[in-house]
Order: sequence, then structure tokens, then C-alpha cells
Amino acid sequence: MKKISYLLGAFLGIFSAPSLFAAGWKLHLGATVSNLEERITAPPGFASKVSETQGLLGVSKALKLSNRFALRPESFVLLPWRKGFDGTTLTFTSHFGLSIDFQMSKTLSLGLGNGLLWEMFCSKGEAISLGNGTGTSTYYTPSRWTQVILPTANINLEWKFSKRVGLQIGVLLSEYLNSSKRRVRGLGKVVIDL
Repeated sequence: MKKISYLLGAFLGIFSAPSLFAAGWKLHLGATVSNLEERITAPPGFASKVSETQGLLGVSKALKLSNRFALRPESFVLLPWRKGFDGTTLTFTSHFGLSIDFQMSKTLSLGLGNGLLWEMFCSKGEAISLGNGTGTSTYYTPSRWTQVILPTANINLEWKFSKRVGLQIGVLLSEYLNSSKRRVRGLGKVVIDL
């Protein structure tokens, strides 16, 4: 029992040491584009059919490891929450990640990391009339709540154009280990030091 308390004390001491980890909160405001590769290759007028753009709101905290390296846990949500084509299903999307940032110059840094994309689908049971050629038919949507958690990998490049504000562009790959299910999401954010 003493060994566990010593290890726990050492772990907490390392992460609370101000000289080792100088911490700073950052606010992320931006946009994301789903299915980036399909959007780029879609014929004119069909880009919005294969992908969609959503707003992004998030926070991160930089834990400085050295002059060039930092550990950055981050979290963001996508807004507004998506509605299905029938209007009965809401999709809530959020991401939790951990990146290693490498300071390439005073104004430019590169981030690489992994995380989890969490999507929650909420549908309310309703009867919907849909066209079926010459007439209409009634379909019933289930009333349920489902969720999916997908592993992600991300890479981003941040350009600091003032002391407290930077521009970050990058990509987020969900299910990156499975080539048939892999999806690429483009990210563009303004990062503000708080």
C-alpha cells in the first residue's frame, strides 16, 4: 500500500511541478469539413451531397516538456448538431485527443496525435410520409439513443501570427487502421491563448 501511495505522490508531484510543465489554456474556434477526399473529387454542385461543413468550438492545454516539445490534451465539439434528412435524428459529435507539438520556429509548430471521436445519435419515434414514386408511404423511425466511439489520428500545422493568436490547419483521420472505413476530416481553427 505504501508503494502505491509513493508512486501516486510522485506522479502528482511531477505533473504539478510548475518548472517542468508550464501550462496554458487555449480556445479553438473554427470549422471542419467531413469526407474531405470525396469533397475534393466531387463533380461541381455535388460537394455538399458528399460532405458537410460544421463549426468547431474547443479547448486545449499546453504542457511544456522542453523548449521545443509540448504535450497538448484537447477537446472540441462540432456545432450545430446535425439533423438527419428526415428531421428526426440529431447527431452530436465531439473529439478528445492528445498531441505532441514540435516547435519548428518561433511562429510555426507541428502537432501529431491520437484521440477518440465520439458520435451520439438521438432519434425520436415518429411516423413519416415519404414519396414512393406516384404516391406516398408511411415509414416509422425508431425512438432510440445510440453512440459510436472511433479511434483517430491527427496532424496539424499552427502559425502564430501574433503573441496570443494563431491559425491552425490540419486533418483528422477516423478509423485510420481500416482502409475501407477510414474518413478524413479537414480542420481549420483560430487558436487563442487565454
